[in-house]
Amino acid sequence: MERRSGFWRLSAVYAAYFLAIGILLPFWPLWLDARGLDPAQIGLVLAAAFWIKVAAEPVMARLVDRTGRTRLPTALLGILAAAGYLALTGVHGFWPILVTSAAIAACMHPILPVMESVALSHAARSGYDYGRMRLWGSVSFICATMGVGGILGIWQAESVVWMMAVASGLVALGCWCAPERVRSPGIARPGRREWVRLARRLAVLVLVAGLIQASHTVLYGFASLHWRSIGISEFTIGLFWTAGVLAEIVLFAVMGRLRLGAHHLLALAALAGVIRWPLLALADTVAVILAAQLLHAATFAAAHLGAMIFLTRVVPPERAATGQALYYALVGGAIGGCMMPVAGMLFDRFGADAFWVMAVLCVAALPASALLRQRN
Repeated sequence: MERRSGFWRLSAVYAAYFLAIGILLPFWPLWLDARGLDPAQIGLVLAAAFWIKVAAEPVMARLVDRTGRTRLPTALLGILAAAGYLALTGVHGFWPILVTSAAIAACMHPILPVMESVALSHAARSGYDYGRMRLWGSVSFICATMGVGGILGIWQAESVVWMMAVASGLVALGCWCAPERVRSPGIARPGRREWVRLARRLAVLVLVAGLIQASHTVLYGFASLHWRSIGISEFTIGLFWTAGVLAEIVLFAVMGRLRLGAHHLLALAALAGVIRWPLLALADTVAVILAAQLLHAATFAAAHLGAMIFLTRVVPPERAATGQALYYALVGGAIGGCMMPVAGMLFDRFGADAFWVMAVLCVAALPASALLRQRN
């Protein structure tokens, strides 16, 4: 009974967190647009959220790895994020929005790598299927994109910030109810050599996964704006995001039966990106866009699972939160933070043709993925 309870409590964390992401990812640019920001400014606001990861996530990870406590810190961060979204309801202008959004990101982003370390530690000890826990986040993401897409057909984009406040509160509740991370005996304070060794082993992963994940920046930041500009409704936009995550759920559900290495999964993700991004650059019909969105199972989910497999094999269990935080900070923070303003400028100048540049990133990731085989 305790084992089953732990599985569902961790699944609930993923469900709450990706409920928030399912609101934020497709619809946050619409809220920023409603506040009068242009595409370049939207790119900078989104980039600030990426860059804040570089500092916030390693700091929180060090705290967790030293104390072994995960519930209280993550719950407090969720509460602070909810308060930040409530504050945004009265904020106008580029700079105030930028600063407030960055502060919210500093609270929200460290939660996921810490809880990933919790989930992976319990999966290793109790035999939980990580993919099946993680898929509940995908289910929640679908509910959010479909629900919010329908709501915005009735309400204005201003309602997005209120929904994010509620979702952040649910993240705090989920973290508080989750089990603590499984602790390893005899945890020693990491020395300089250990940090250097860990950084070297992450370097190849960061190169490959960074290129693949950076290729999603035009999609995450500006796809909803592009689709709306060609006459597609908010509800249908929600369906586009839902289609991708449905495919993602299938991959997470069957991953336990597959025996693919990290390098196989990341190579698959890169190859899928070479196909997906040109499709989105050219697509102007609902059917083609839906087909391209189904490739999200490969471009995102396969890359994510490949990275998790690699991290569990190369990072010592007692440094799990630090390893996760370094990965998220470098791939989702530094690299994503560099690419998001570039994506904003590309979209501002070229529109949907910006997806061609994203395809080039995946072409570069294909040969780089072979390097992982030596370190998998």
